Amino acid sequence: MARYLKLEELRSEGPIEVGQLQSGDVIVGREPDNNGVALSSRAVSRNHGVFTKVRNHWMYRDLGSTNGSWINGVQCKPNQWRLVRAGNVMQFADLLVRIGSGGDAMNRNQPAPGISSIGGRSLLVFSAEDFVDEFLIPEYGRALVIGGSQADLALEGDIFEQASLVIERRGDKICAFSLVKEVEWLLNDEVRRTTSDISDGDIIQLGNYTVLLNDPSHGSADFTPQKVGGAREWGASDAPSSGRMHTKALGGFGQAPLESQAGVDETMALDPSEMESKMTGADMHPSMRYNIGTFGGGSGAGGLEDRLILAIGLILFFVVAGLALWWMIG
Repeated sequence: MARYLKLEELRSEGPIEVGQLQSGDVIVGREPDNNGVALSSRAVSRNHGVFTKVRNHWMYRDLGSTNGSWINGVQCKPNQWRLVRAGNVMQFADLLVRIGSGGDAMNRNQPAPGISSIGGRSLLVFSAEDFVDEFLIPEYGRALVIGGSQADLALEGDIFEQASLVIERRGDKICAFSLVKEVEWLLNDEVRRTTSDISDGDIIQLGNYTVLLNDPSHGSADFTPQKVGGAREWGASDAPSSGRMHTKALGGFGQAPLESQAGVDETMALDPSEMESKMTGADMHPSMRYNIGTFGGGSGAGGLEDRLILAIGLILFFVVAGLALWWMIG
């Protein structure tokens, strides 16, 4: 993996490196604290978000910014941990920033040093804003158990003997399920009760825990946003009744609104529809593959296969028993 990551602001004249991620916490924003990475747009909040190094991984949290953050076109919820890698394209308000590899970079799909699981797959567990631990995913079998009498991680207020959440590998798939029918857990903010397959970047929430799947071997390819139209000037007609400034159209990569039209001390709020237009034509990240109304209660493929195998076994048992009885009588 790269010794560090580069933040490259995408501008009309080409990418410009604006900062590096090497260790610790790195805040990005218009006027970031702790000598963070400054971004050249008044639509960006002072302390917009923070990158945090966890083991061999880089995570990102939006710090409740005014105009939001996106990773490969998927919006980040405030204070929610998200995994970032070289090749990702992030959007901070109206600025696009590409994550690049720095130093002696190896194949980013290669397992990081110290990660011995096949394909470098692992589970990153957080509790609120604190990192808890990283669990390697084996070639087959359970990787993490939360709750119950044999838990890897105890669940606050747990009263059940069985596990409230199990994440395991079945062949090439990684799935999550609960052994307690009363327990509900969230997969990418959707309620789940049945066995569900999970993919790189998916977020599972149960109680005080947040679990992220790190699967670099199945991560999405480099993200390439489409270039949008040129900048436009600001005028009095652009100001809504709330008094907060909104853009009618986003400028080119890295172009900020004209400073003469608004105070530099306030963060400009942008129209959400305009934020989405910055990433038009982008493929949806795998973590958004679940759609309410399309998949309903989730995938129960694992449980269905188990029941099918059991049914076939019972049928074969009765056939053999019948043949033996017929032979004895005859």
